[in-house]
Amino acid sequence: MKQLLLSLSALWAVALPAADRPNILLLTVDDMSCDSVGVYGCKLPGTTPHMDRLATQSLRFAHAHTTVGNCMPCRNVMFSGLHSHNNKIEGFYQVKNPGWPHLVDLMKAGGYFTGIRGKVSHSSPYQPYAWDANLDTLPDGTKAHLKDVQSYGAATTAGIRAARNGAAPRTAREGGRQTDRGC
Repeated sequence: MKQLLLSLSALWAVALPAADRPNILLLTVDDMSCDSVGVYGCKLPGTTPHMDRLATQSLRFAHAHTTVGNCMPCRNVMFSGLHSHNNKIEGFYQVKNPGWPHLVDLMKAGGYFTGIRGKVSHSSPYQPYAWDANLDTLPDGTKAHLKDVQSYGAATTAGIRAARNGAAPRTAREGGRQTDRGC
């Protein structure tokens, strides 16, 4: 049910008139338990001050869970709304035609610009996937290291700038995904 919430939220957002659509920034983390973040009960003060501040200004979920513990299947459960045995992503391998629309497909169909930074190969059923921007490469052309904290801020700024400057969302077909649903 919790996985479905994310998909339903996305469908709600794309159904609104363009002027009323919220901006959506989805953050996922790797190798952390919920209580590793201050706003969720971290006992060590000051561990995640920026995340804590963002959380006070945002919608956050207290009981959002997934049915698998490893990252690629987990992310694809969140982005499909399907259990891993139904979405075909049960491990760390590519599934070229999973038979379901990914959250990116739904967002792009609704006119959203989609960008990703980090864990790109674990965040969709196969690569390359039709994200509008892979923000692992910074505006100056350098490839950011996965653990370079400052590069996430630069990548987020670049992604917001691209969306604001009217970088037209690519259709899923342009990104290589072709299904009979037109996604």
